[in-house]
Amino acid sequence: MPLLDAAAVPLVVVDLPSVSHDNATLHDDADYVRGALDSIEGEAVLVGHSYGGAVISAAGVHPNVAHLVFLCAFALEVGESASRNSLQGGDDPGELGAAIVIADKVYAVDPDRAVAAFFHDCAPDVASARRSTGRRVTLRS
Repeated sequence: MPLLDAAAVPLVVVDLPSVSHDNATLHDDADYVRGALDSIEGEAVLVGHSYGGAVISAAGVHPNVAHLVFLCAFALEVGESASRNSLQGGDDPGELGAAIVIADKVYAVDPDRAVAAFFHDCAPDVASARRSTGRRVTLRS
């Protein structure tokens, strides 16, 4: 975001409903993003990170959307969700599987495992700063 600000690229950041409401769904998140798009004149580029890829896939049908950018994100087919999809994965979940904590259809990242799962190829200071920044998301579709 600071680089986009420095380049005078306008941006809007949204907090998805599923981050703070246990009963929010992917549909709610996509509706929220489409609502934000309603307030924007002209074309927009949606960027989705991780679960956000599922959200921009669903919200990307909005007429203002020119491009979708998937940043280490779920790129889903129509009708799929982050928890139910045809994406290929190994039998051993490895570091990522160990880092994700699922309870009552809500998933979060264990900060003690975040560096190994998500930031292993970052400089140590960047990895350390990011390890506690993950936010919980509901798995309801």
